[in-house]
Amino acid sequence: MAEIALVRVAALPNGVPAPDPLLPVVGASMEAVVRALGQFARMDETILLQGPTGCGKTRLAGWCHGRSTRSNGPFEQVDLAASPDELQLSAIVGWRRGAFTGAAGDTRGALARAAGGTLFIDEVDKLSRRSQAGLLGILESRRYRPLGDGSSERHADVRFIVGTNANLRERVRSGAFREDLYYRINVLAMRIPALAERSDEIAGWAAHMLGEISRRNTASAGEARPPTLSPDAAHVLGEQPWPGNLRELENVLRRAYAFALLDGGGGRAELCVDTRHVEQALAQDREDGDRALLESFRRTAQVFVKHARRRRVKGQALDLDATSALRGFVLLAAARHGGIDGALRLLGHEREIDTGNRIRFVRREIERAVDLCTLVGLPRAGGRLQEMMHSLQESRREKAADVTGDGEQPRKSRRRRAPGPGVALARDRAQELEGDLENPRERSGGVGNGHVASGPSGAREPRPPVD
Repeated sequence: MAEIALVRVAALPNGVPAPDPLLPVVGASMEAVVRALGQFARMDETILLQGPTGCGKTRLAGWCHGRSTRSNGPFEQVDLAASPDELQLSAIVGWRRGAFTGAAGDTRGALARAAGGTLFIDEVDKLSRRSQAGLLGILESRRYRPLGDGSSERHADVRFIVGTNANLRERVRSGAFREDLYYRINVLAMRIPALAERSDEIAGWAAHMLGEISRRNTASAGEARPPTLSPDAAHVLGEQPWPGNLRELENVLRRAYAFALLDGGGGRAELCVDTRHVEQALAQDREDGDRALLESFRRTAQVFVKHARRRRVKGQALDLDATSALRGFVLLAAARHGGIDGALRLLGHEREIDTGNRIRFVRREIERAVDLCTLVGLPRAGGRLQEMMHSLQESRREKAADVTGDGEQPRKSRRRRAPGPGVALARDRAQELEGDLENPRERSGGVGNGHVASGPSGAREPRPPVD
């Protein structure tokens, strides 16, 4: 799987920059983002990178610098979360000796160090209100003066890239972030997806990171042994939620590499990180993972109550029974990888398989999810759910045909087949559904692509997508 992912990376379409050490893995899920950033990099405007912690904002900022007209200049980073409130602006503009208690000498700020190049200001949401005003003035005038310097102002000859893992719009609404500063930095904005939304990249990143880990540890680990990642281990990694994103993936791989070294002994020409090593590495985080599940449920409940209050103001209801839609979403998430039968076994409903009631049961649960999509004004998402259901049923029929078409083959002689079109279509529909839920374009009841209409019996029937 790792080898396949890396081949995919090497065959990017026209318009997507070729991979390099800063961005060695680009899957289909990131192609649009990378293509846009490649264009943004050639401009001298401010770039705003928004995404969760560990998703690669610093790496992408450096990548943009390397493709900019300032690539021959320095690349400097300021992490505002690491600076006390009273020193945040000083870290950017610098200071003169005696400017404040503890200023024992002149210190160049990030603006001076980045002159002619790029300044990446990370965690901009952590700026105090006073420092926000100072940064706004620098962005507007492109002038600054080091703290305690009475001489004339200096020119801020840098290209700004700003990063945040916060929802700046919400912080503006709450009064924690200046609205004028928000609009000043929100020029070339790009949302960086979490690793969970880039599952096609996980195997590639894992292979790349293992190579880096091996090179760093060659001296202490003994003879260099290029590590490989077994396909089953790559599959296990691809099934994880990765709330810590690339940073968490790298930490897990460091542990897995250490466990593989323990098993490898001496004299082996090649080191293989397999499922056992990955499971051992993941085991240390599983207690935290259980807490994360409860925390995600708590956040879901808060969002549900928030929407219920909004709808009540409008004279609309959001009934508690609508929370049962979660069952349909969970079933489909499990079925994306294991099919309908695999999902039912995973989630403790084997009896539906034994009684032949599987399709009726799954359809009922998905109908609840479709009802919620319709209720909140996202009929397109409801249509995607129905299409995914039909695709999974088609996948089941494909598997049944394999067994009954030419007679059942002995178990040992069967060969694993590539996923049929039903499985591929289900995965495509799942990705489209995620896009619809992330960027809803349809809020009315009109019939569009994948809209769910009522049939003669009153039951919902999916309309085919219109190309």
